[in-house]
Amino acid sequence: MEQQSTTPWGKIAVLALGAFVIGADGFMLAAVLPQVAQQLGVSLGQTGLLVTVFAWVYALAAPLCGMLMGQRNRRSTLILALTIFAIGNVVAALASSFVLMVAARVMAAWGSAMMMPTAMALATSLAPVKHRGKAISVVTTGMTMATVLAVPLGSVMGERYGYHMLFWAMAVAAVLVLCGIVLGIRAREAQPAQQVPTIRTLVAGLANRQVALTLLITVVIFVAGTSVISYLSAVVQQAGLHEYFSWILLIFGVGSLLDGVLGGWLADRFAHIWLARWAMLAFALALALLGVAAGTPGALGLVGGSVLLWTASAWIATIAQQYRVIALAPERAQLNLSLNSSSIYIGQGFGGMLGSAIISSQPAQVIPFVASGVVVLALAMTSRYETIQRK
Repeated sequence: MEQQSTTPWGKIAVLALGAFVIGADGFMLAAVLPQVAQQLGVSLGQTGLLVTVFAWVYALAAPLCGMLMGQRNRRSTLILALTIFAIGNVVAALASSFVLMVAARVMAAWGSAMMMPTAMALATSLAPVKHRGKAISVVTTGMTMATVLAVPLGSVMGERYGYHMLFWAMAVAAVLVLCGIVLGIRAREAQPAQQVPTIRTLVAGLANRQVALTLLITVVIFVAGTSVISYLSAVVQQAGLHEYFSWILLIFGVGSLLDGVLGGWLADRFAHIWLARWAMLAFALALALLGVAAGTPGALGLVGGSVLLWTASAWIATIAQQYRVIALAPERAQLNLSLNSSSIYIGQGFGGMLGSAIISSQPAQVIPFVASGVVVLALAMTSRYETIQRK
């Protein structure tokens, strides 16, 4: 596929739509957790475990699915993944107990873990080498779009129709994406990786110091970002701008979309080492500015500008990291992307814990300052990166 002269952006867009559905599933649930808690008769804190369960199951399942499904045609893998995901959401829509709801989220997480790395690997194989960064960016934009639209959509749908309708909507959306894959992508365009993933190849991949380092840095990046986004409302409130929070979320979404415009374009034109480093530097600066803004009542412009720079730079760094794990071992692209997905969710899990630990004893303003230091740590870790020759 790498020899083709044109890029099938329509097919890659279908994969991006699948990424949007997977991302929206998690964000929409966060918008209706109080409803779920009331309906199932459990505490809000206990219901929050549904988000944690999804994240940790995804983190564990992604590399396992990469090994089990790496020898299968990627089109078939995507069809199976979306089927499992859709069934999980149907079970959630019908669940009458918390235990059944947990089982449904485990099933949805398993389908998501199977879907995302496969979609990313297929997108890069469909695109010519010179457009691989853009292909990664398009699929990633599907996920970032979920951060823009899922929470408000989930909130409106949940209030008007109940949270059950959200799960039905996710199931229907998954089926529509599945139909798009069946009709739009041929089996011969989605051949499996040449090297069949095994426990040995997983260990070998992690034994590669550059791969392991890249994955660890991804974890650190998402620890920083998640610690802030989890408590962004508290940060904005400390700045005396609570009434503008919806606008701040809109700016957050715009920054994420800038990644879709700039991330792939930059990754296709600049060495991923330097792109990752400059993006991390901007990321750290943006978080530090957000900390300053949080302690400056009424600094709407500074808050908005720092959030815009934060989200754009963070996602550009993420794309550079994804590009790097592919370039380090193209023959293990799908497996490495599975490990990268796990790294993202591990980082999100620890990021939530970090933010919780800080805000329990410190003002919300402290969170972005600490997160900025965490990004500086990630930046320092890139000093051990080795240059990869473009092929």
